[in-house]
Amino acid sequence: MSRDSWIVSQIRSFFAIAIYTFRNLLREKILYTLFFVAIFLLMIGYLAALLVWGRQDRILLHFGTFVNALAVLAVSLGAGSSVLRTEIENRSIYLLLARPVHRGILLVSKWAGISLFTLAYSTLLMCVVGAGILFLGGPVKGAFFQSFGLVFVESLLASAASIFLSFFLRPGLSAVTCLAYLFLGHNHDQISYLIKKGAAIPGVLVVLRGITPDLSLLLMDTRVFYDQPLASSEFILRAGYGFGWAFMFVLFGNAVFFRKNL
Repeated sequence: MSRDSWIVSQIRSFFAIAIYTFRNLLREKILYTLFFVAIFLLMIGYLAALLVWGRQDRILLHFGTFVNALAVLAVSLGAGSSVLRTEIENRSIYLLLARPVHRGILLVSKWAGISLFTLAYSTLLMCVVGAGILFLGGPVKGAFFQSFGLVFVESLLASAASIFLSFFLRPGLSAVTCLAYLFLGHNHDQISYLIKKGAAIPGVLVVLRGITPDLSLLLMDTRVFYDQPLASSEFILRAGYGFGWAFMFVLFGNAVFFRKNL
């Protein structure tokens, strides 16, 4: 097979596996359950907003973005921690590698399929929240869409990190470990404060701060509530920062997957 033919074959395999992964996730009943749980929580937020005097749309907006972040991250962690691990354990991955498909293409295509599903899932929830805000007479502006965009970027990081961890841990444990990792990323300010105060283990805290991304850059809870959108350049920088960390975990996962004895 010539080099050009091999490249075309790998590109076709990438799209085929990504679409297959997306469709397979659509068939997972647990994801539908998560969607209806998210809708239920949004309904609770809507009822809570009705009990507040004035700016009910802001209450629903704040609650809705929080629910969306939890739901999208849950989907990303669950899918990322199991998508390759399950296929390795039940040996169905051999059918894909026999095509032949480069291991790097296989991993990236699986990640792309998860990302595509997460994007569709997040978009659907965004439409539900947006419809509720409009129903309450509130505006849907730039900060609203930026918040959902940054949540999606964080979901890319979550799925990439959970795929990487799934090579070492069982699906449930890899998801929990990745969740703890993201929690540290959301608490960079607290870690920095402890370092300045001379915590008992400053060396460990410095390492933890160094190996985790500052995920506060991907949060817009206050900005969303007061409708303060980011400048376009700042939004691109923040999204690029998150995507850079996600791509780093994809590279790490590819390095481990390439050397894994199957």
